[in-house]
Amino acid sequence: MENQLLFEEKQYMGHNRLSIFWRMVLAVFCFIGYYWSENPKPVQVSVFYIGSYPIDHIPNSGKVFFLLGLIILIISALLTYILHIHTRVYKGYMIIDGF
Repeated sequence: MENQLLFEEKQYMGHNRLSIFWRMVLAVFCFIGYYWSENPKPVQVSVFYIGSYPIDHIPNSGKVFFLLGLIILIISALLTYILHIHTRVYKGYMIIDGF
């Protein structure tokens, strides 16, 4: 019974809460940029003024934001399945296996 497993932990790359938060903020920013490119009229909000879309003369510029937002979401979903560190603790020694 020397090789009795006392503790095992698997850490995945996409399960860090702070990383998930920042990826979602970037994706939302991209989708807001896409919406702004499709509706370029100025908006007056009570606190600040949002002007018209600055690059109207470049065709399909907003679609880049939409595509980037989708790519960020897809990569974020894939990162939750990629194993980063696998830790196993046995009596007297520990194995840390990472990629």
